[in-house]
Amino acid sequence: RELASIGIVFGVRKEDGNLFVQSIWPGGSADRSGLISIGDILLQVDGVDVTRKPASHVCIMFLGEPGTKVKLILQRPPSTAGGRSRTIVVELERMIQNNAQAI
Repeated sequence: RELASIGIVFGVRKEDGNLFVQSIWPGGSADRSGLISIGDILLQVDGVDVTRKPASHVCIMFLGEPGTKVKLILQRPPSTAGGRSRTIVVELERMIQNNAQAI
């Protein structure tokens, strides 16, 4: 049985340990949504607060059967000094990825 994911490579922020979008796999579910950007900070996965949680625990939450959905809440950092951050809510379909690094 093959597990599917959403096509995001996450990194860990040094300042607070939170996960952020490091890259987006072309053609994956995250890319197709057009809503997620490099640098977005992951806050929740399917209603579960994942801030300051170990990456190894969070990453398995993205895996599942192809065609199933996962809901993410992310924070987009301000684009300018003094600007406001923005909350992004997106539901993505898990797909078979051709890149083992993307989850």
